[in-house]
Amino acid sequence: MKTRTLSFLMILFLAASPLLKAESLKLNLEQAVALGLKNSTAIQSKVLAMGAAQADLAAAKSAYYPNITAGATWTHMFEEIEPTAGTYYAASDPLSLSLSLNQTIYTAGQIKNSVRLAEEALKISREELQEEKRNLIILIERAFYGYILAVKSVEINKETQQNKIEALEVTRKKYEAGIASDFEVLQAEADVESFRPTVIGTRNQVKFALLSVKNLLGLEGEEELDVELVGSLEADALILDKETLLALALSNKFDLKSRKSAITLAEIQSELAISANKPGIGAFLSYSVQSGVDPATGENRYWGEDSWDGTLTGGFRIQLPVSAWFPWSRERAERLKSGINVEDRKLNLSSLESTVRLNIENSLLKIEEEKQKITSGEKSVDLAGRLYDSAVKQYARGLISSLELKDAQLGSNSAQLGYLQMIFNYKMAFIDLKEAVGVSSF
Repeated sequence: MKTRTLSFLMILFLAASPLLKAESLKLNLEQAVALGLKNSTAIQSKVLAMGAAQADLAAAKSAYYPNITAGATWTHMFEEIEPTAGTYYAASDPLSLSLSLNQTIYTAGQIKNSVRLAEEALKISREELQEEKRNLIILIERAFYGYILAVKSVEINKETQQNKIEALEVTRKKYEAGIASDFEVLQAEADVESFRPTVIGTRNQVKFALLSVKNLLGLEGEEELDVELVGSLEADALILDKETLLALALSNKFDLKSRKSAITLAEIQSELAISANKPGIGAFLSYSVQSGVDPATGENRYWGEDSWDGTLTGGFRIQLPVSAWFPWSRERAERLKSGINVEDRKLNLSSLESTVRLNIENSLLKIEEEKQKITSGEKSVDLAGRLYDSAVKQYARGLISSLELKDAQLGSNSAQLGYLQMIFNYKMAFIDLKEAVGVSSF
């Protein structure tokens, strides 16, 4: 009996384990953004790229410091060394040790500009990381409000469906009282059934919207995780100044910063091309020792007095690229190309600034348009609601037909959904403005 009871409990536990594993997660917008930033593989990749850029900068700065090299060489002579006049002057297995130091003294700015290139690359990698974060925040915000729109649409359609069911009950009572025909009852039933696909469709929209959000949050593989997003669609009241937004865009817009960085890089490349035509000066110092030989026996001498013979050398090295001054040289062509690249990037920057200014103005106009629509939509929702309430009363008294009641229901439903869409469009217009300015929040 105990064995059967234990087996039953084990089977019950195994059957219930999927339910026990299921988790639920309730997130507002801020929490969703934080989770998305934490799980983003694209952001993690940008962090690694920034680490690589930091390593490149350290490598570029290393050119300022001396280069020290140590070496050891052991040589074996396969042919027997013969003495000269009874004296051995070379060993059969000599060992030599060396220590060399090279220091760059002057490069006409080549090292400095190489470091500047690495610093600019690190700056760009930081900006790319911030832009990746900003883009993800904007995408999550769009998907989040798309989900809220779908949820609110379901609520409105379910309310409309309930109104249609109540109207069907009223029609049946009127039929039982003999003041409505069976045709009106069939019409009311058909009206209820024909609206069900609308409710089902909006419920599916919620599921699709939730999948989009989970994908952005890095939860696409968490099928057992039940995610619920908590928020509301409200029209934000913000005072926006066009000139302030333009100044903000000029300092924050990633595309503009990228063009400015491209100009800086082209200018540094131009300076590098010029410095490559100038002389370079370096210093070197080297000390080497070599094992000795016993002049009487020819044996290798690694230890003892006079075992090693040392040599110290040093000097300066000057290099001048003479061919770079010829009119047909590759260096001259690169100098000309660098100058052209700088001017081209400046023209592109000016064109992009005009585009950013235009996008900001269009976004502000769109926000103002949606704001006016919202004011009109509020009145439409109020009037449609009052009209529907009046239609319900008049239909119950037999003063209007079921078709007129249906029109009032659809009018109220359309007004509510339209108003909800207006608020959503208003939120999206604000997000478009954030995109135009290059920020994730105001």
